Amino acid sequence: MKTIDALHNKTRLDFLRIMYTITVCITSMEILILLLDLAIDPSNVDVKKYITTYIWYPSSYNVLMCILSTLANKTKISDKKKNYVIVFCMTKLCATIAIIHSTFLSTQCAFVGAIMAAALLGDSALILFATVDGIAMLMLSLLLAPYFDNTTSFIQLSKSSIVTILILCLTGVMSNIIVKVRERHESILRKYIVDLEKASREAKCDAMTGLYNHVEFYNVLHNLRKKQIHDITVVIIDIDKFKSVNDTYGHKNGDKVILELATHLRVFNNDTDSFAFRYGGEEFALIFVEKSSSFIDVRLQNLKSQISNIAFDFDSEKRITLSAGVHQCDLQEHSSEEIFIKADKALYFSKQNGRNQINKYDDLNETQLNLITKKPSTK
Repeated sequence: MKTIDALHNKTRLDFLRIMYTITVCITSMEILILLLDLAIDPSNVDVKKYITTYIWYPSSYNVLMCILSTLANKTKISDKKKNYVIVFCMTKLCATIAIIHSTFLSTQCAFVGAIMAAALLGDSALILFATVDGIAMLMLSLLLAPYFDNTTSFIQLSKSSIVTILILCLTGVMSNIIVKVRERHESILRKYIVDLEKASREAKCDAMTGLYNHVEFYNVLHNLRKKQIHDITVVIIDIDKFKSVNDTYGHKNGDKVILELATHLRVFNNDTDSFAFRYGGEEFALIFVEKSSSFIDVRLQNLKSQISNIAFDFDSEKRITLSAGVHQCDLQEHSSEEIFIKADKALYFSKQNGRNQINKYDDLNETQLNLITKKPSTK
């Protein structure tokens, strides 16, 4: 919706530029005609009257319409009202062309421009308004034109006006059809975008938990690297003895444990400086951006405490514990795979040393690391 409003605002600004351009062009043309007349036969030109009638009055009026449109576009009224004001001013601008230059009967068709402007703004009611207002201004020009140019007879102007009214009506009908067709296309496009966004979300998320999947884990690291982020912390979390939960209570109850943990992990996911993932099976991951070690320690300890206090309906005495491995590093100096492996090794150390604990890779010495060179059982 914001995108459409921005597009309409840009369209209005384009119309304002066109209105100012038309005003400058008309004034310049009148000045040029005056200079040509003076060059051909100065005795036949009443300079003061010409400047007053053909330059000062119409130019002042046109500038006034431009200013009114500009002010309306800057006020806090609704976009719909802004559109109506601009189209209204455009028909008045067209009226000055039709009135001042009635000797050229084709100038009556200038009102087509206002109808097309309404069509570009995508509003059927606005098209009707522009058509009716254009016809009204055409009738006004028919009455006022003789005061500016009496070389064209009223009969000629009337005949031309009848044809012009028909043209304006046909333009209004065609513009309305164009708007309807565009609305249908936009409806199809919006549905396509919604489906595309849904497919994109599904591709990034684990179907069961709604957390990001392991593919998105690496995508997030890649995107953070592109943003020149340095300080990150990766946490790999595993449910202790999860296989025994499935074997003893069944996979349905095992899923309850996974979903409960996912619910608690979801609060970590704000898509800016913390992200939560189901890496696979009972293994989960967190990515923190520019967070202190103390902040992360508190959050992880709270998570362990919350999960261990849950009494599941399949066995009120059964308590679930978590093991985790943490690795904090400079993202720009390590590959995503290397970062994951180090956090995973810290997790393996937690599992090997009694489970239900959190260890940091950087706290492990060489001897401890050598003990986890082979992947142990985490079940």
